[in-house]
Amino acid sequence: MSMNQIIDPKAKKILMQYDPNFPEQTSKENFEYAKAKGLMFDTEELTHDQINSWAFLEFKRCNKESVVNSFLYGLGHNIACCRSAISAYAIMTHFPPHDYLYKDEFIFCAICTIYPKQKVDYSFLNACRFTGSLVSGKPDELAFYLQQHNEEPILNNTPTESDIHTFVAILHIIDNCDDNTTPTIFRKLLRKLSPIKFSVEEVNALIDTLGYCGILQTTEHQGFIYHFPGYLTPRKTRSSDWAYPVDFWTRKNGINTDALNYWFSHYPIIANWKSKNV
Repeated sequence: MSMNQIIDPKAKKILMQYDPNFPEQTSKENFEYAKAKGLMFDTEELTHDQINSWAFLEFKRCNKESVVNSFLYGLGHNIACCRSAISAYAIMTHFPPHDYLYKDEFIFCAICTIYPKQKVDYSFLNACRFTGSLVSGKPDELAFYLQQHNEEPILNNTPTESDIHTFVAILHIIDNCDDNTTPTIFRKLLRKLSPIKFSVEEVNALIDTLGYCGILQTTEHQGFIYHFPGYLTPRKTRSSDWAYPVDFWTRKNGINTDALNYWFSHYPIIANWKSKNV
């Protein structure tokens, strides 16, 4: 049984139509229905320290192999929520334990941008998770993504040969691009990948994920498996919607094979992948 088979379609539709700015637009009846199906949740107020402790707890409960398996499975079966945990795991790799750090110019923590106490909208976080990647990358989002991954029903989420070759096909698409290819151009190519049919939002999330994981990065702007750059990261242009660090990547920077080996050591066809241009 796949994850798609156990997700209630009506509940998912309610979740994806949820607007955290106007929660009242989701009727109580619909909310309770989606809540009963495990997709929507009551909001909760948590402190900075509670949120950070939660993130570290879920990270310790998790393991790299499981998020990689889920990512590959979610890629080949086009189940976006299965692809989401790997981004959270990547950021938590070097996320610093810390107390609330106050600076005069901020009203939130200068390290993690969490307020001393804030409302956590789990329904909104779950809707973000169903896009396949992070939206803010803040500790509450990291904690929730990893918690959902850790608590998923035990499914046969072992990647198939087809799932693995889907990822290899993506590497070949990148490798065959010209040096000036940007994430925006790559997005158009990736949407043509057969037989997977990604939405624009899902493709954006996947490309951002490759950046978080250090697979698509630059020498100056590296992925989160190498360091934690903080949340006030630079943008390539003021209008860019791409996440850090893939925002700065072009095909000229290539594919980081060190990151491939880090994540996919259990899958030699990926871990040992080499560019034809080397």
